[in-house]
Amino acid sequence: MKRFLKSWLALGLALTVSLLGAVEIQAEEDTGTQKKVELTEGQQKELAILYQDLLDKRKGIINKYLEFGVISAEKAEKMTEHLDGYYKKLEANGFIIDWEKHKGKRDKKFPH
Repeated sequence: MKRFLKSWLALGLALTVSLLGAVEIQAEEDTGTQKKVELTEGQQKELAILYQDLLDKRKGIINKYLEFGVISAEKAEKMTEHLDGYYKKLEANGFIIDWEKHKGKRDKKFPH
């Protein structure tokens, strides 16, 4: 009798764990209530310096790859133009990144 109860208890426990494990927990949806932030001139200048340093280092890496023959001159030019365009877009937006641009892309690649 004890063996019978233990086996039923084990079966019930396994069933409970499997059912609870199958429940999908979803994060709360962002309702677009992200507050609009404006940076001061000082904050924008500070970010401009940091981004310029970052882009200069990335361009230095691109030039090294060009020097070592890993990429062509056309590819290096295209990459540096892309970086310059990225900086101009950041500057136009007041150095605020548009996080909404990539919203939902992951869901399209990896559906639930």
